[in-house]
Amino acid sequence: MYARIISVFLFLAVAALSPVHAPAASADFEGAPDLAGFRGMQWGANASDFQGLVKLNDDPIVQRYSRQNDQLHIGGVGLESVIYNFYKGRFMGVSIRTRGAGKWQNLKSHMFEKFGPAPNTSSRKSAEQYEWRAGRSATHLQYFKSNGAVKLWIVSTQVSGLTDKVQ
Repeated sequence: MYARIISVFLFLAVAALSPVHAPAASADFEGAPDLAGFRGMQWGANASDFQGLVKLNDDPIVQRYSRQNDQLHIGGVGLESVIYNFYKGRFMGVSIRTRGAGKWQNLKSHMFEKFGPAPNTSSRKSAEQYEWRAGRSATHLQYFKSNGAVKLWIVSTQVSGLTDKVQ
């Protein structure tokens, strides 16, 4: 009996100290490349529908939010930021940033695994970029070689088509 109590206690202690993991990476890109939203947030939904949003600006047209306790990784790649963009209060896209050649390679591999070959690509001395467009969304992945910045934009093609506003 004593050994059973000790083993239950040890199990609970290990479980309590273990890190909480994010949902599987496939949840980030469910339905890729034709995304209906991101991380459970549907395109066009009102900002007031979501708990844990932290407003980052006071622009009446395009509002930017971070999300409390957001998972700052995609496909095992650590991220610097995930910013949720709303057009007049309606969810229109997400801007994701990280930095480093290794993270770029891993994120690019993950995106190709989820989205398939990119129909629109561009590679120059200063930058490399890939773009996937589908019915409800456009996804743009970019790497700046000079400073190692990695940017991933995912935007709704249905919420006013304001892809230029989230960059």
